[in-house]
Amino acid sequence: MTPEIAVRLRLLEDQTFVDLVATRIYPGELPQYDTERPFAEQIPAVVYEVISDVDDDMTQEGDEGLNRVRIQYDCYAVSHPKARELAGVIKTAINGKSWVTEDGDNVELVHFDSGRDVPREAEEDLAPGVPVYRHLADYFVDLGKVA
Repeated sequence: MTPEIAVRLRLLEDQTFVDLVATRIYPGELPQYDTERPFAEQIPAVVYEVISDVDDDMTQEGDEGLNRVRIQYDCYAVSHPKARELAGVIKTAINGKSWVTEDGDNVELVHFDSGRDVPREAEEDLAPGVPVYRHLADYFVDLGKVA
């Protein structure tokens, strides 16, 4: 299992996260805004992507089998405070945590790296007159196989 999928599944097990976004956590980009569906069914939402894959698991004894990636979570909401609230829910759910996935992968550590608000620009709105605000949060995720 890839680190980004392991974290996605973990977030979908967190009731506070699900209460805010249901299953609206997407790889890469937000789906196109659907004018036929209520706004509340589309936002808030989270988009994630791997920013870097760091190969730092080599030791003098060889490859430790650890996969470290930096994952960026874009939290979309109707205001910057709401976007930051969603980022805080993610942080509470995964920061400093470790777990074993159903596939037997060991998420050894997830740790927060940085976060920032993104200035709102009209071209990023979901549709004309449908503003969206974004907060970015980056995490390092260390994933290895359970011995």
